[in-house]
Amino acid sequence: MGDLYEQNGVYYKKFTEIPFTGDVTGKDQGRLENGLKEGFWSYFYASGPLQKKGEYKNGLREGSWVAYCEDGVLHYKGDYRNDLKEGYWVEGQFKPNDCGPHTGFLPTLFWDVAFGGEIADEMDTCLRDFGIRLRGYYKDGKSEGLWDYVCLNKDGTEGRLLVRSKERSVDFDFKRLFK
Repeated sequence: MGDLYEQNGVYYKKFTEIPFTGDVTGKDQGRLENGLKEGFWSYFYASGPLQKKGEYKNGLREGSWVAYCEDGVLHYKGDYRNDLKEGYWVEGQFKPNDCGPHTGFLPTLFWDVAFGGEIADEMDTCLRDFGIRLRGYYKDGKSEGLWDYVCLNKDGTEGRLLVRSKERSVDFDFKRLFK
């Protein structure tokens, strides 16, 4: 996409004001129609592995999407409707060097406030060793209902269920820590 530029979600060929229509190749691969992403798109890490893939409709994510860390471990999978998360999602590995936006350890204080005691200790152990995966539901882009926190095994498969909670870690209100 080096010969294109983006303005307000619309892609243009450099030095023009006409929205681009055509195939895009390289690290990001897909098709643009009147400057908007359309159909199936794949994104790759600079080192080569698949980063994520899914479909667009009129420039918005639509349908099933899946993303991987650079080492091939699942980062997330779920559906979008009108660019909002919808339905059942499996997210993250939440460990050091995680490929996602929630990198590194969440502080023990967070787990203590959110879940308390023994569960907090187990969660810290899982994070230190292999990571934690979250499973739950979205409606209109917002998490809802109960979310499962599952300790991952060394090979990245899901191990034991740690806790089922209405409080999703990335939705947690950290202001509560300081009241």
